[in-house]
Amino acid sequence: MVRRVKAPTRDPFLTADGVATRLTIRELKKARIDPQPLLAKAGISRLGEEPKRVGAESQIRFLEMAAKALDDSALGLHLAQDFDLRECGMLYYVLAASPNLGEAIRNLARYLAVSNESIRLGVSERIKNTVLAVSYKIPRHSDRLFAEYGYAVVLRACRELTGRNFSPKTVTFIHGRNTDKAEFDRFYGCPVRFNAAADTMVLATELLSAPILTSDKYLLQILKNACEEVLAKRGKISSTLRTMVENEIAQLLPHGKAQAEKVAGNLGMSNRTLARRLSEEGTSYAAILNELRRDLSARYLRDPDLSLNQVAWLLGYSMVTSLNHAFRRWTGSSPKATGLRTASARLA
Repeated sequence: MVRRVKAPTRDPFLTADGVATRLTIRELKKARIDPQPLLAKAGISRLGEEPKRVGAESQIRFLEMAAKALDDSALGLHLAQDFDLRECGMLYYVLAASPNLGEAIRNLARYLAVSNESIRLGVSERIKNTVLAVSYKIPRHSDRLFAEYGYAVVLRACRELTGRNFSPKTVTFIHGRNTDKAEFDRFYGCPVRFNAAADTMVLATELLSAPILTSDKYLLQILKNACEEVLAKRGKISSTLRTMVENEIAQLLPHGKAQAEKVAGNLGMSNRTLARRLSEEGTSYAAILNELRRDLSARYLRDPDLSLNQVAWLLGYSMVTSLNHAFRRWTGSSPKATGLRTASARLA
């Protein structure tokens, strides 16, 4: 019997890789539903084609709203069954390079935070059964669809990487479900129980010896080293809150709306709370804004297709003179003197 684990302290700034969000956006577009209002309501900035991390709780909210818009109560399960698993990025390749299913699952548990900082996977291996149990660092009651998406992705990966269409012994979810239960039973190949004490998937331990078809011990070591670096780096560099603030500022700068109050509201907190949280991390909103503008200016000024007026606009300045003053403060020189612009830098 799996014991319910006490919920850990809530951290609203944990992030996820955003794969489920991007898959959901595709489904909304297929149905001719504009995803932007839902993204904004969930607190997610516009996502481009490149990978971008999102707030874990924001992703959960987005999936729930999208499911209503699509009239698909099993959206998480459906998303998991119909995409290229390589979109999961480095974590998928760690599993694919592992020697066998058991090692792949252990690597998944070790490096899951690379993909999603809000959940943890516990693996309990016994003689007959191996139990995979997920615990949350955010309120579990707010989630339904992402939990269903996550377990389905894990099982899909295990099946495809071993070439074996096996079924778990049991699958349980904490949340309740009144519809589409038969569809879950068919996908997993076993009865799926809802309103359970824990989120678990139980596999026969003998399955752990199944070889991974794409195993590569040399690649695996490279990928594990990379994952270790990612985990270590997240503990040393700027906080998740700072990253989220930077993401919001970058979206608002061109519109001249990158005020602290606006960013705080987008992040679901008061301006005072944002200031306090940033102060606890040894920084401030003004410092983040200034440093982000400085970093972005170097990038934009290297682009010969952008005029100085356009660069100033992208950085939230109403005039080029404001950009020049700021750039002199950052570097001691004008944009033209640094060599980042051509001698005849355009002003129009």
